[in-house]
Amino acid sequence: MSALLRLADVVAWTDGTLRAGDPQTKLAGVSIDSRTLLPGQLFVAIRGARLDGHRYLAGARERSAAAFLVQRGCWEGFAPGALGLVEVANTTRGLGDLAAGHRAGFDGPVVAITGSNGKTTTKEMCATILGLRAPCLKNEGNLNNQWGLPLSLLRREDRHRSVVVELGTNQPGDIAQLAAIARPGVGVFLNVGTAHMELLGSQEGIAREKGALLEALEPGGVAVLNAEDPRVLGQASRTRARVVTFGRTPEAHVRAERVARVGDRGFAFELCAPQGGVAVEVGGLGETTVANALAAAAAALAAGTSLSDVAAGLAQYRPVGGRMERLALPRNVILINDTYNANPQSVAVALRSLVSLKGASRGVAVLGDMAELGVQAAAAHRETGRLAAELGVELLFVLGEHAGEIAAGALEAGMDTERIHVGKDHKETAARVREVLRGNDWVLVKGSRVMRMERIVQALTAAEG
Repeated sequence: MSALLRLADVVAWTDGTLRAGDPQTKLAGVSIDSRTLLPGQLFVAIRGARLDGHRYLAGARERSAAAFLVQRGCWEGFAPGALGLVEVANTTRGLGDLAAGHRAGFDGPVVAITGSNGKTTTKEMCATILGLRAPCLKNEGNLNNQWGLPLSLLRREDRHRSVVVELGTNQPGDIAQLAAIARPGVGVFLNVGTAHMELLGSQEGIAREKGALLEALEPGGVAVLNAEDPRVLGQASRTRARVVTFGRTPEAHVRAERVARVGDRGFAFELCAPQGGVAVEVGGLGETTVANALAAAAAALAAGTSLSDVAAGLAQYRPVGGRMERLALPRNVILINDTYNANPQSVAVALRSLVSLKGASRGVAVLGDMAELGVQAAAAHRETGRLAAELGVELLFVLGEHAGEIAAGALEAGMDTERIHVGKDHKETAARVREVLRGNDWVLVKGSRVMRMERIVQALTAAEG
């Protein structure tokens, strides 16, 4: 971080009380983890459901923290000495207020992206485009929640000329809170799926929650909406900003024409926008690659970039690890690592992509549970099994609490029993997959984050290396 942040700023932006330290102390950054805190940083003691950061104040001091942000009534017994200490009513809210204050000092374009699927890919594409001319700040990985987003924004330095962030949600009110911190000028709403159904109740509830991003945009902003998702378009009335749509329909403002797959590594198409047209090539295995590229292009154009930079940025983009990541194994076996996360829509996309890419080769699907589906879980897993069978996946390996539902759905759709394996654990499942692999097979591994399906990828790549 640049020397934009002083202890006095922490006091002012959080409406906190300075209990110790020199207000002019410069801070080298912000951390909520005493294990990775760097010398000179501000340590924010987050009090969460499982961990209380106030237990690690002494450890943060030993790692040369410059100052501490603490919660009233939680830090008794800790002596900061000559170091800075600011007290607030709630440190999670204080972290957000700190990021909002830092954000207020930036006058470049800020793009915020939400949706059920494709947030990280679209963010990476858009950041690559905007980063061609000058450094662009983005959240690393999926640091998109009440702690990750503020920490991401607080990494902004003087050299950054644009910001691209994704906003995630687990419960009602999250998106509104995050949008208030980020204050984006461009808001992108990708799609409405069934992720977080357990907490948000229905797809309509998910749309309302994510649509809060549009409500947060100022009249001079731009709302970038998926022209092919009725639930997304249904939220357009909530925004005062100018609406720009993207998609493959003729009515979309930013659309793709003459789409063609380029081997097994990406897509080529003509991008058509109000600014004109340009030929585009973009890497990615999944069929959603084009939609994500259109969303990123529309957002980048709204942020002021040119069509030529859009084309150059998308050509430079490289798919994110763990998201439809292509790994080549011996014997010309291709492993698709899509283990970062899963919901019914993303699994369906991955399965269709597997079948499209494998051609005459065998397709092997290794699927783990999809989390946070609530009462829809059993039906959703059974439907996934049916889809795998209907698409013609040759071998199906399933793992997790709902593995039986996936298997049952595949059986109902006509898949033979001997082509389905219900795994006991990661090690046993990976071993069975290794036993049946042949040259030229295509293997998809996918599941929700809690399933840790990357363990199977690691086992397969180690065995074949």
